Amino acid sequence: MRSHLLVPVDFSGPSKQMVASLERFVTGQSQRVTLLHVWPPSMGIVESPEDKVRVRALLEEMADELSAQGWQVEPRMEEGRPGSTIIDVADEVGAELIVLANRGHSAITEVLLGSTAVDVLERSKLPVFLFCADASSQPLWDRIVHPTDLSKPADRALKWAQELAVEASLPLVLLHSVDDRFSGQTEVEKKRRQLEKLKGELRSQGVGTVEVQVVEGPPKKMVVEAGDHYPGALFVMGTQGRGWLGDLMLGGVSRAMARQGGHHLLLVP
Repeated sequence: MRSHLLVPVDFSGPSKQMVASLERFVTGQSQRVTLLHVWPPSMGIVESPEDKVRVRALLEEMADELSAQGWQVEPRMEEGRPGSTIIDVADEVGAELIVLANRGHSAITEVLLGSTAVDVLERSKLPVFLFCADASSQPLWDRIVHPTDLSKPADRALKWAQELAVEASLPLVLLHSVDDRFSGQTEVEKKRRQLEKLKGELRSQGVGTVEVQVVEGPPKKMVVEAGDHYPGALFVMGTQGRGWLGDLMLGGVSRAMARQGGHHLLLVP
């Protein structure tokens, strides 16, 4: 599922941290990396040939660092609108996962998702790994947390969560939020039974430890708060679902987790 990564870079601090940490937070299945820098349209500004030479040198330097770690690396420079170009290149090279760097915290301590990241997250048909620079100094995640609405669209994200948990022998947390504004205790118990059944299936398929968490409250608020409860976790979640996991664009809960920051986040469309 992750043998070919597309890694767009812009040479910012978070982008450099992402490349330096690539071997640590994406494990041994991955073999190929397409390292991409997108040169935006000139918009009438005269560009110096030396600028592109300098950027090409930076890209080659990053590629050499990854090659030294054992990756098969193809560095590419393209010109165009970054979000669209990333999607097009991912399709062209047959990538299976896009890895993007999130930005640092703003003055109001909320992660600022760049317009390119938002564009890719909302349009990509591939899973997108959102690298959090603030989490990069922490050890590799200590558990996988999978927020789910128990719908069919959430199943694909669950497959990724299961694979990661088995691969790294990590506990998997199944998290479901019941909106207490519209549901009662009967609904809470119903969802808990569904998750317990799913827990048994995951255990039989090789996941060593599975924890079930059913919380009551508005899903967006409860999932974001779960991030504080599991500070060392990787969150693996869908971008669309039956209800609270999404709409026709990037889901409100997914977007809230991406903006809240503090975690590496794998979003599966």
